Amino acid sequence: MTTHPKPSRHATISLVFGLILWVVWCLFAIIPAVLAENNALDEATGYVIYLGGPIVLGAITLIVGIAGVVFGIQALRKSDPRRNLAIAGLVLNVICLCPFILFALLLVIGGASSLPDFIQQFLS
Repeated sequence: MTTHPKPSRHATISLVFGLILWVVWCLFAIIPAVLAENNALDEATGYVIYLGGPIVLGAITLIVGIAGVVFGIQALRKSDPRRNLAIAGLVLNVICLCPFILFALLLVIGGASSLPDFIQQFLS
């Protein structure tokens, strides 16, 4: 008689977090288009959407995305019978985190490439 491990909620939570991120990203892309089509996009609204939106979206993506990845990994490590949900949640969360990881990598590369100029300026 083989006993199957009891399913945990980690896989489901990971998938839900990934889906929440996808919906938030889609809303961020759709709302300005709808406002522009209805001529409701004035200058102040544009500033709020295009300057404040990425900051809020970035914070939500980092918090929820990292939590989703952690829950997905926990579900896979526990040999959860809902393994497919854990993999789907893990993939969705990683895809949503990829732009921020790439952006951080570009910032590090840009900062590292300007470091010799800064050191030479400091020494002169």
